[in-house]
Amino acid sequence: MPAGGTAIRWSMLFSHHPPVDHDHTLKIGTVRVCTRCTGVAIGLILFLILKNNLGIAFFGTRLGVFFFLTSLTPIDVSAHEIGKWRGSNPVRLILGFFIGIALACGATTLLEGKPAIGFGLILWMLLLEFLAAAFMKWRGCLDALVRRYELGIRIDCSTKEHGTFGQKVN
Repeated sequence: MPAGGTAIRWSMLFSHHPPVDHDHTLKIGTVRVCTRCTGVAIGLILFLILKNNLGIAFFGTRLGVFFFLTSLTPIDVSAHEIGKWRGSNPVRLILGFFIGIALACGATTLLEGKPAIGFGLILWMLLLEFLAAAFMKWRGCLDALVRRYELGIRIDCSTKEHGTFGQKVN
């Protein structure tokens, strides 16, 4: 780490949440990982295992279920950020799981001969993210969210010594 100035908090590579939002993460040893992204990974893996080993068809053809399950995460994030409710890691994990299944479903639909539907499913999820960001901007909380990340990514090296992942070194 450089003496004085700032350095990048590399631990955010795994959690992508600043220290002020560590309640959005799971601690595995000394590393924090994003709870929702952990759910996404579990959903992706489980979808692929079930689809490849058991031939289970998920909700790619049941678009209403797909749209409902993928709409829950942006609602959860937006409601949390505007202060309407306090999110929790179990909810983040479950909603991440739904997103993981939805991403795998969209990707496999895209690759298995239904490109218009698969592409549409993935575009829907992208649209939801933009709508959630626009809603938070309209409610005046998006800038504060971005600012938390900007402040969290930097470590002040002028007052403490820090290790690789931003932890204090004695």
